[in-house]
Amino acid sequence: AGLPGNAGGSPDFSLLSDPGYAMRYFSRFRNPGFSFSAGATWQMNDRIGFSVSVSDLGFISWKDSVTQYTMSGQSSFEGLDLLRSYLSHTPVNADSVFDAMADDFERDTLHTRYTTRLHPQFRAGARLTLLPRTQVDLVVTALYNRRLYPAVTLGISQGFGRYFNMVLSASYNRTIHNLGLGLMFKPGPVQFYLVADNLYPLISPMYVTNVNVRAGMNLVFGRVKKEQGLPYR
Repeated sequence: AGLPGNAGGSPDFSLLSDPGYAMRYFSRFRNPGFSFSAGATWQMNDRIGFSVSVSDLGFISWKDSVTQYTMSGQSSFEGLDLLRSYLSHTPVNADSVFDAMADDFERDTLHTRYTTRLHPQFRAGARLTLLPRTQVDLVVTALYNRRLYPAVTLGISQGFGRYFNMVLSASYNRTIHNLGLGLMFKPGPVQFYLVADNLYPLISPMYVTNVNVRAGMNLVFGRVKKEQGLPYR
């Protein structure tokens, strides 16, 4: 789904040369979906807090630029006698063999809509405040994709001054190599952050299958009001 297609529904990558094609495709909104997320926090006291959340409960219905290819059949391959061809100085006609095998299969192209489910994520965490700018977090997460993939993360957050925060984490998900680092800078009503949950590529880049790096900006509105004691009378 999502490949550029012509009027007949077949993929046509020449459409990508049109600078306005991407804008027209994404503005059609013909692949609707639904996602539900929710979370809650509980501050037991000044030092200990808990949180739970669930996200990505939903689906996506694909019906725009959808193409499905099917193939069915059975064929046998007895091999090529390269030695006889070499001794008799006759060329090997491999194309005819492969064409005969291709004729044994039936191919079809469909343009029917289908639905994919999102992969929900579950999270439960606890936070301990050691010092006013030092916090320790223990988080248990789980991703469901046909089966449950749990993970445990231990992290520590340290603030430096009024504008800078750093987070170090270690996660266990079948391996302890998932070391993470997060940097946050808040010069005013804008917060910039850079987070990586797997620093193993820096240690051994030749044995890494994936890496996750996120960067973004948050806008902060309003003012946090400090707690005020009630008057005696």
